[in-house]
Amino acid sequence: MEIDFSLYPIYKKEGIMFFWKEIIEEGLRAIEKYADVDYSVILNSLLEGTLDLWIIFLNKECIGFMTTRFNYPTSQIKELFIYHLYIRQISNSDEVFKLGMEKLEEYAKSSGCYRMSFLTSRENGFSKKLKLYNWIPKYVEFIKEVK
Repeated sequence: MEIDFSLYPIYKKEGIMFFWKEIIEEGLRAIEKYADVDYSVILNSLLEGTLDLWIIFLNKECIGFMTTRFNYPTSQIKELFIYHLYIRQISNSDEVFKLGMEKLEEYAKSSGCYRMSFLTSRENGFSKKLKLYNWIPKYVEFIKEVK
């Protein structure tokens, strides 16, 4: 059976605020278990347009979101960086993940990107999935709090 999947960018403030209540707060609470999340910084970045919002739909139901931004690690390289990714627990989440990454890759290519990047603290979650689609782990991040 074919999946009715779509991934839509949301740019208007009204849309951002609607989906903030609809899915983003839920997703950030889940992400918070694995990483530091500052809700106000994320919301302000979305509203100011310094972070882009993508809403994931399956069978016309909102089931997740991604936030992205173009980065320029060097003057020669443009990359699409994925900051946040959340998909509700559903039976075919692997297929939805694959379709979402394919759509995002098409967008990155058409935008002139050299690469896509995604930093995750969930090694047993996204790392395994990303490797299936030819993503290569490049760095390990070390953090030491100095409070």
